[in-house]
Order: sequence, then C-alpha cells, then structure tokens
Amino acid sequence: MAKKHYQTAAESGIWAAFGAEDTMAELEGYLASLKKDQLRAYAKELGLRGYSGLRKDRLADLIAGLLLEPSVMRRRMGILTDEQIRIFEKALEEPCLPREEEETDLYRLEDLAYVVRDDSGRICVPDDVAAAYRELSTCRPAL
Repeated sequence: MAKKHYQTAAESGIWAAFGAEDTMAELEGYLASLKKDQLRAYAKELGLRGYSGLRKDRLADLIAGLLLEPSVMRRRMGILTDEQIRIFEKALEEPCLPREEEETDLYRLEDLAYVVRDDSGRICVPDDVAAAYRELSTCRPAL
C-alpha cells in the first residue's frame, strides 16, 4: 500500500470553517491544511522541482492547480479500479458514508487528494475537483 501523506479533512480541521449545509471545500484549502512535509511528498510525487523555497500556501496552490489539470487528473484517475471510480462518482453526487468494505478502496482515492472526509466521516469531493472531473468526463467517454 502507498505511504499515506494525507490526513482526513476532520483531522485537518478544514470543515470547521464551513456550516453544516456547506460541506464542500476547494482542493487548495484542503491541501493548505496539510503539513508542509505532506505537501512536499505530493510535490515530489507530481514531479515538481524548485518547490523547497515556496511558502506553504503557495505550494498548496501550486499542487492544487496541477492536480486539477486535465492531463494530470486523467493520468491519476486512470490508475483506479472500476470499484474506486464507482465510489468516487457516488461521493461526487452527494457526500456519503462509506461502507466498511469500501475502506480499502478509499485509501487510494484519498491518497490522490480527490476525495476527503468531513467531520462525520462522510467522503466528499471538493467542488473544484468535481468541476474538473465533470469537464474531463465530457471530453472523454470514460477514464
């Protein structure tokens, strides 16, 4: 299993700023809640260079922008199984509590930073990720 360099949204405190009915956040906000070494792990995974001198907020913004690029999203989503895509698309429609048997598949989705968990443990797709995925899906029949 891949080393986890993320934390759940509940652990990061990202949802504290949102009301109960406003559970979606932007990817950059989630990334900004991570520790700088976690962001560095994402930067390294994405092949970025010259990021060591960047401030944490700028690094989070840079990573979020890259993760939302169609070619990057297509490549990262392309490694998912059909079951992982099904779970992602279920969360895309509405935040939901995962079933116990979905937990293993969720690790990969969370590792990609395209889903996060809210304070109640529901899996959620940030609004900008949802928009990028829908745009990608209209350009190509399937990932």
